[in-house]
Amino acid sequence: MKLAVHERIVLFMLLPATGQIDTLKALRVLREELVLSEEEIEAVEYNVIDLGGGKAATTWNQEKAKDTSILPEKDIEVNGLMHSLIVSILKKMADANPCELKDTHVELWDKFCA
Repeated sequence: MKLAVHERIVLFMLLPATGQIDTLKALRVLREELVLSEEEIEAVEYNVIDLGGGKAATTWNQEKAKDTSILPEKDIEVNGLMHSLIVSILKKMADANPCELKDTHVELWDKFCA
């Protein structure tokens, strides 16, 4: 599946840190594919800000991250288990009251749930 830098960042942040061992192994492989290259990090001005207390925030230039003329989409292998997990996460966010989906999730929704 072809994903833009923006979609890879958002998807990376959606993935859970806990689960069954087979899921965790598949998540590790997927995360390795989603990781940004040095060129991509610089191009989209990706930064991690230490908020203290073990918390961090990430920032990036969303316009540049969405612009595939600057950085082309990357073909990411998403196996059946990971596809189902991503769909489940997005649908759970959509069904939450209030809905937890944000503008940053639209492209992922269109690719995984439509």
